[in-house]
Amino acid sequence: KGTSTILQAIVTQELAVAMNHCSVYEVCRHSNAWAAGSDNYRIEGSYAVLIDHYMQQLKGVPVELNWRVTRVEYQNGDSDGSSRVVVTNQKGATMNADCVIVTVPHSILRDGDIEFIPPLPEAKIQAANNICLEP
Repeated sequence: KGTSTILQAIVTQELAVAMNHCSVYEVCRHSNAWAAGSDNYRIEGSYAVLIDHYMQQLKGVPVELNWRVTRVEYQNGDSDGSSRVVVTNQKGATMNADCVIVTVPHSILRDGDIEFIPPLPEAKIQAANNICLEP
C-alpha cells in the first residue's frame, strides 16, 4: 500500500492530475514536453522498482505517510543564519526539519487546506487556481 501511495503522489506531482484521471495520452504529451531530449527509458519490472530505489535513498530520513498536514511554517533562524520548517498535522502534532517535501492533491492547494507561513507567492496560488482537472 505504501508503494501505491508514493506512486500516486509522484504521478499527481508530475502531471498535476490524479492517477484515475490520467490517460496514456497525457503521460506521453507530458513526457514529450521535457527539454532533456527524446530518449525514453523503460524500467524493468514495474514502477515499484523505482519507488523502492528512492525509499532506499531515504533510509534514516523521517518519512511520514498519511500524516495530513494542515500547516507548514518556515521560520528564519537565529543570528547563525539557520532556519527550519515546522509542519503541523490535523491532530496538532508537529515535526521540525531543515526542509520538507509535502505532496498533496491539487485540490488541497486550490482550496487552501494547508496554511503556509509565510504565504505562498501570489503567482503560485493563481497557478493552482487556474489548473482545471475536471474530467
